[in-house]
Amino acid sequence: MASVFKKRGSYHIAFFVHGKRKYLNTKLKDTKENRSKANKMKADIEREIESIGKSTEINFVNLVSADRNITLKEAEEICLKERFLGKSKSHQDTFKNAMHHLYVAVPQETPIAEVGTSQIADFIHRLSGKVANASVHTNIRYVKILFNFLVEEDYLFKSPFKRKLIPKTVRKSIKIFQDEDLEEILAEAKNVI
Repeated sequence: MASVFKKRGSYHIAFFVHGKRKYLNTKLKDTKENRSKANKMKADIEREIESIGKSTEINFVNLVSADRNITLKEAEEICLKERFLGKSKSHQDTFKNAMHHLYVAVPQETPIAEVGTSQIADFIHRLSGKVANASVHTNIRYVKILFNFLVEEDYLFKSPFKRKLIPKTVRKSIKIFQDEDLEEILAEAKNVI
């Protein structure tokens, strides 16, 4: 649904296309005669938006190109070769471990274009019940590396990760020994030696 409004002495039209709000300056002065012209332009825009919505050709797919629709496993291998080349073994192992956790929620054979926010939310939810909060964040960071790599290398338009899905970091307070306890521990250690 589009709407006509006045701004700085002329009519403007606001409307949504593919979930994004767009604005159009009609360049018509805000007079009574021009209001009907602006409403006619609004009706034309609404018809155009409706025809776009009905068109099967304009379904949004997160792929840059159809021939670049690879599976998650293939994407992992490509990312491992290109992004983690020359990195430490522990860095590569952490990436593989994070991918293993992702494969619990999303099968390896899943095409990258079909991985959506709901699968990522499932991945995070499953992880939160198994490992500590710091490990959840580590695994999320490594899986985000994969999807950001796919965006940078023009496999995907955008990453399926959303900020609101990522849980807050839990800070644990550190227990500190009292001075008396430390002296007692040191005295005991001297007696052992």
